Formats: sequence, C-alpha cells, structure tokens
Amino acid sequence: TFKNVYDADSETVAIRAEKNFIDHTGSRPLGDGQYTFRIKPKTAGAPLPEGDRNKGYTETTNTGVGVVFKSVTFTAKDAQGATKKKPMKYEYTLEEVLPQEATETNHYTVNGITYDPAKYTIQLKVYIDKVNGKDTVIVDRTYLDAKETVVEVPVFHNSYTAESVTLTGATALKGE
Repeated sequence: TFKNVYDADSETVAIRAEKNFIDHTGSRPLGDGQYTFRIKPKTAGAPLPEGDRNKGYTETTNTGVGVVFKSVTFTAKDAQGATKKKPMKYEYTLEEVLPQEATETNHYTVNGITYDPAKYTIQLKVYIDKVNGKDTVIVDRTYLDAKETVVEVPVFHNSYTAESVTLTGATALKGE
C-alpha cells in the first residue's frame, strides 16, 4: 500500500506497472511503445485522468520496461464524508491490451510473441484526515493480482520465440 499526502483540497496519484520481456532469439529487443496498457474503472463514477473521462478508460504504452499512466486527481468531493476507518473505495482494472488474435486457444501467442492476459485490480482508498490541523485529501493505493494478493507493482510478462518455418522444394545436383 502506498500513501499519498500532498494537498489539502486534492491528491494526485500515479499508476504504474512494469513490462518483463524475454527475447528467446536475441533478435527482437524490447522497444518503447511496443505494448499498450489500459486502466478501466470498476467503480461507477471513479475519476480518470483529465482528457480520458469521456472515453471511460485511459491507455498508455511502455517506455522500456516502465509503464506509467497519466495521473488521476482526487478532490475533497471524491472523499466527501470518508474517514481513514471508512474510506471511499475506487477500484480499477489494469490490463495489457492484447491483439484480437491473441486468445486462450493459441496461448495468447501471435507472430511469435506471447502476450500476458493478466488483469490486476487497483484499489484507491480516498479519505480526509487531519494533517497539521488541516483537513487533507489522502489516497492509499494498493495493487492486487488475480488471486487478490497484494503486489508492489503489477508486472506483465511477454516473450518472443521465432516461429518455425517449413521449407519445401526440390534439389537438383549437377555434377561430374
């Protein structure tokens, strides 16, 4: 759990994840922007970053192994009436955006790349607490895996293995 405490009237929270990529061939290194990730609210009315509210989700791509989304701001209105013992709870789903062809049937593998179908839950508990005598918006962030186990940071695992190729044809030898 990570606690943010900065401003009395609002609190901005960054959501992040990591990409673990294994290239079994040594010929396809991980590049920036190769993978897309999405956060979608599970809780009705959950805040999203500015500019993404009408879409109903937010997306970003990887920068190397890092995945950082635009920050989400929670205001005193989002925490109205909430206390540390009874916070407002906002939940989101965090997932990698998979190609349409990546399915359970093909083990989420397309063109030699195996994608990660994992989904994480982001829990943001928002409340108002006294800090230096002043009412302050506080956000506690927790990441949960599919088994609802707390993880420090969500990690998406992908790999690349060259697909086998079958060569057909005839061989002709001309000789002596």
